[in-house]
Amino acid sequence: MKIVEASEGKALHDWMRVPWRIYASDKNWVPHLKQDVEKVFDPKTNKLLQAREERKAGAIKRWVLYDDAGKAAGRIAAFIDPKTAWTDKQQPTGGCGFFECIDDRKAAGLLFDAARDWLKAQGLEAMDGPVNLGERNMFWGLLIENFTDLPIYGTNYNPPYYVKLFEAYGFHVYFKQLFFKRSATTPVQPIFHRKYNQFKADPDISVRDVRGMSDEKLAEDFRTVLNAAWVDHENFKPMPKEVALKTIKQMKPVMDPRIVIFVYHKDKPIAFFVNLPELNEIFRFVDGDLNWLGKLEIPLA
Repeated sequence: MKIVEASEGKALHDWMRVPWRIYASDKNWVPHLKQDVEKVFDPKTNKLLQAREERKAGAIKRWVLYDDAGKAAGRIAAFIDPKTAWTDKQQPTGGCGFFECIDDRKAAGLLFDAARDWLKAQGLEAMDGPVNLGERNMFWGLLIENFTDLPIYGTNYNPPYYVKLFEAYGFHVYFKQLFFKRSATTPVQPIFHRKYNQFKADPDISVRDVRGMSDEKLAEDFRTVLNAAWVDHENFKPMPKEVALKTIKQMKPVMDPRIVIFVYHKDKPIAFFVNLPELNEIFRFVDGDLNWLGKLEIPLA
């Protein structure tokens, strides 16, 4: 086995195509869009790779693993986030992500070693993973339960054996993030009706969807609620205006304003319920590439 840096040419192409080998027999797998993945590695679209007056630019590197037969058998990327890498001066921390690998502990170890050694050479002392050089709404975390449902757009999906590969290398669970789902045809419990009627009778409380709301207003109300809800959580950093606006603009093309709901108390936003269509139900037809041919593959009904 050998590790090759994937910066251009065949190695970069093989890095992108590794998942098609790993998930060849997995009917639930939906590949991440090539366009979404490349945004992470492009300084033009990932501002963390751009230097600013108050901080240096971040850094990113990726590798592909070839087996003894010369076939791509794994991949990984390593990141230095300039906003977080040096916040813990006692243990500067980098990250690794986009990990894919055959079920082989040695192969996984070679990939983890490549990421670790590069981060160590940059002065980092610890490695989180699997993470992403960007917001946590994309390419973040390791799936440890429910390997039978269609993966959620933007979230990581992986075979069950990945858990053992990470643990064998020394990774430990830092925190768990849960996703819940329910059928839209299932009636809500009676308590929701009682609560709704209770609040409806309060003149200081109003509920509305976001039809006619400007992006700036929606972004400000969104981050106001989010920051207030998470303020007491350890390591939480408030969402700034520019990130909130970027998030809203990213959601806008697929957002149905009739089902994005905000609650206000005396005109101050206090709660929201953001409903978005599950994009993987569409993107599962494009084989990971939303080019003109991929768009032709999307069913119209």
